[in-house]
Order: sequence, then structure tokens, then C-alpha cells
Amino acid sequence: MVLAETETPDFRAETGGLTLVCRVSVPPKSSRVLWLKRPHDLSASEKALVVGVPGPRLLGQAVRSWQQLWGRGVRIDLPETEVVDFFYSSLAYLFILTEYDARGDLWALDGPTAYRHFWPRNEYYPAMAIDMAGYPEVAQQTIEHLLRVQQDDGRWDMPLLTSPMAWDSVGYGAATVWEHYRFTRNREQLQQAYPHLLSAARWIHYSREETQLPDEAPEASKPMKPYLSYPCREVPQPHLLPAEKPFSWGLLPMGYGDGGLPDDHAFTHNVMPLYGLECTRQAAGELGHSADVEWLAKEYADYRGAILASIRRAVKLEKEGEAYLPAAPTVPDAPVWGTLRAVVPAKLFSPTDPLVTDLLARMERSARQGLPTNMGWLGHGGVWPGESLEVALTYLLRGEARKTADLLIAALNHSYSTKVWQEEMLVDKTLPTACGKPNSPDAVNQTGTGDMPEGWAHANLVILVRNMLLREEGKSLHLLWGIPPDWIRAGESISVEGAPTMLGGKVSYTLSYPVAGKMVLDLTPPAGSTEVVVHFPLNQGQEVTAARVNGQPVSTVSGSTLTLTKIVGRVRVDIAIE
Repeated sequence: MVLAETETPDFRAETGGLTLVCRVSVPPKSSRVLWLKRPHDLSASEKALVVGVPGPRLLGQAVRSWQQLWGRGVRIDLPETEVVDFFYSSLAYLFILTEYDARGDLWALDGPTAYRHFWPRNEYYPAMAIDMAGYPEVAQQTIEHLLRVQQDDGRWDMPLLTSPMAWDSVGYGAATVWEHYRFTRNREQLQQAYPHLLSAARWIHYSREETQLPDEAPEASKPMKPYLSYPCREVPQPHLLPAEKPFSWGLLPMGYGDGGLPDDHAFTHNVMPLYGLECTRQAAGELGHSADVEWLAKEYADYRGAILASIRRAVKLEKEGEAYLPAAPTVPDAPVWGTLRAVVPAKLFSPTDPLVTDLLARMERSARQGLPTNMGWLGHGGVWPGESLEVALTYLLRGEARKTADLLIAALNHSYSTKVWQEEMLVDKTLPTACGKPNSPDAVNQTGTGDMPEGWAHANLVILVRNMLLREEGKSLHLLWGIPPDWIRAGESISVEGAPTMLGGKVSYTLSYPVAGKMVLDLTPPAGSTEVVVHFPLNQGQEVTAARVNGQPVSTVSGSTLTLTKIVGRVRVDIAIE
């Protein structure tokens, strides 16, 4: 529904109601003002809130409501003002892409049309971004709905009309609950959610048994091949030697591939459930359930071993270049959608592991327009800005701030004028899709697929920028880890105020660069931090030659990095640079 303020409106809807065409006559040397009011899901009684109210007044009310919202959360400021704009616009889209259902539950949606569902796996990213931005009560509401939609057997799954049997959802459900707790430290909420985590862990345990049945098992005991709505391509079945186990041994049953992956036992759909087990183990330890800690640790170790064994076998099937982290057991070169989740958040591989390093090198060789290709359904003919932000996070953890920033900027350059992303974008329509099918003859390069705005992409943007500014690693807090040196010059500053952390409080800091050769950091650390590592954004060849903390010289400096230990209260750090 659209309401308009104009003397002689002439409106008509086109493209199935998705386009509104308005014709207004404007006499020579004059101007007209047209206000369009687009109420969202307003009842008849609520229409009075906008009908008859002048446009400028409505705009003022909207501006004030957003300002009040931003006043409650984290505040960031960078000389790179476009990055700041995208941070807040992406956060705004996450809030806009929420709605209450008939029973009053708050849903975090991944899109306004095609993806207007509650996707359990996609809940992880909005909840994480919203927690990082300082709105835990919103994240908690969506988590309460997440717990309600868990199925009776313990699994979380995707919407039935889109992609059921996407097993990464099970791990994401547990991870969402645990990482939200790390921000809030609300034991009562964790205690209420714990039976759900345990139920999901048991589902993982029993479901893995389906891929470990002996050959002589009765036919009736073997799992049925699941029905999958959108098969991508046939999965190769390598010849097995006598007594050799299948590549899927110990993994979850065959499931929906997603993102151009074949319907198989994709590693991302096993790595995330593995991470869910670890999150559940940590929750059990936090709540004092020692018996659960023990069996969860054993289950994690057994599942981890099965995944790593399958990865080692998949690597042997790779046909070109150095060994790289594979996407699926028998299709290692399938789209890299989700593959790097083995690094973050799952921590199954170090960001500098040779398999990760060579996967990134492989992605760099085939990059187009500054972004990796073969990220999803469009194969090497498409890029996926939102998923590319996850790749940037891996570069961040490798300490490669320049590549992190370059990938971020390339993703921003693939947004639309309203600072939104679609899913994938076609860059070469002559190349086949990931499923081996040609693109439509009507395909146009630089057009997008999926939904817009894509909620997952906006969540990834908030998460990446926040981690570039501050990131927890164990009990250490890393500041400015992903900020390249050309993002701050003499006379400029970078500031973060009231940023929630997983270390028991909020952090605020300002990095000033008053004159060449000198930087000043004013820091108020979280109460629970034991170590703060500051990565000063220096040019190659520069290093910190002297440092003072609250006026006292310190020697815990290495190159451009300063480590602060056992700090309490506000701290001022002065450094000299050469």
C-alpha cells in the first residue's frame, strides 16, 4: 500500500504490483513536491498514523526514532565514512527485516520476498551482528522463536518450501544460543535453552550412525535416500578397495547441498554441526553438567576425526595445483560456499593452515571484479558479495589487513545505490552454473539473483567491520586488527564507543594520529579482559620505536603490535613511529 501527497496523483502499478508508476505535471520554471508514504503491515486502525499527516512531519518522526535507536547501541567513527554508512545502513536493514508472527514471536528474515522465512541457520548471523551492535534484547527475542521451532527429534532444519535437510542448521542453532550467552552472561536464559542444545547434540550423534552401518546390516535398517527438491548434479562415487569405508563414513546423512554444492555430505553441513557440539560442551561446562561435558567431548573428538579423515581423502581427488581445503567429500572443487566456516567460526582449521592458504590462492586466481568466483550457484560466472565478506574475515584472522579491506571495498562496490545487496551477481553469463547448466539466454551480466536486501549479507558486513575494529580471541581482546594504514592519516582518528564484548563488558577507545610519527590510544577496556593486543595501522617498514602506558615506558612491543596485560580502568597509550 502506498499513500501519496500530491494535488493530482496519477498512479498505476506494474510488474505484478512491485513497481509504482506516478505521473505528475510540472509547469515550466516551477517545482512540485511528492511524498510517498509506504506503510508496512498497518491495520486499518493504524492507517490514521500516516493518512493526513504531512510528509515532512513523518520524515522527522522517522529520523528521531532511528536516532533514539542508534543512541542505545555501539557508536563507531572512521575516516572511511562510506564504511561507517554501510555499517549503520546494514544494521538498519537487519532491524527492518524483522517482523512479529501471529503468536507474537520476533522473526529475523533473510529477505522481504523470496526469503521471507525464518531460517534457523541464518538466525546466527543477524543475532551475532545485533549482539555486537549492542541490542541483546532483540537477539534474545529471535532466539526464543528459534527454540520454539526446533523439531521433536532435536534438529533444526530449513523452511520446508526452500531447502530442507540442510544440516548446518543444527550447528547454527546451538552456536546462536551459546554465542549470545557469551555477550549477555545471562545464566537463566542459558539454563532454559540448554535442553534444546542437548537435544540437538543427541540428534547429531544418532544421525551419524546412519553413515556407519556395516555392509551386512539388514536392508530395512539402512537410511532411505532423502527427497531433495532442487537436485544440482550427480555425485561421483569413487571406486573403493575391499573393506575401505565410504567417503561419508561418520558424517551426517546425505542432505541438501545448497549454494551450488551437490546434494551430498558437504563439509560445511558437517563442520557447523561439529561446532554446535563444541558450543553445547562449553554450555554444559558453564552450567556444571560434568557428565554431559564428558560425552560431548568424546562425540566431538569422534566426529572431528571422521570429518578430517574424509577431508584427507577428498584432497587426493583434487586435480590441479597445490592441495586445498575441499568443499565436498567426492567433489572437492565444488563451490566454496561455506567451506571457510571450517576456519571461522568452527576453528577446525587454523587460518594459516596450508589447505586454507592454497584455497585462498585458488580463489584469488579466479577472482573477478575484486571478488572470488565459484562461491555458489553461478559457479565461476558469478560473485557473491555477502559471502565474500566471510572470506574477508578469514584474511583478517591471517593478519592480512590490506586484503581484508580490499575485499570489503570490492563487496561494497557491488551494492546498489540504496546500500543493499542481492545474493549472487552474474559477471560472465557465458560460463555454466555450478550445476553445469547454461545460464538463461536472457541473462544479463551484473544482475543479481535471490532476494534483495539479502539479510545474511548485511549481517556479515556488520560482523566484519566490528571484527576489523575489535575481536575477541580467547581471553584476549584485539583492537584495530583489520584496519589498513591508509584508513587513518595524520590529523585523523578512529573511535569505538560502548562496543559489547564476550569478555564481560563493553570497550571504548579512540586512536588519534595527531602528527606524523606519533599515535595516541585512549582505551577503556571491558572489566573482564586480561589482555588487550593493539595492532597499530602502520605502513610497511614502519614500527613502534617507543611506547608509554599512562606515562610509563613499556617494552611489550613487537613491530606494530603492543600487548597490554592486567589493565584496569582507562588507559592512555602514546607511541612513537619510525
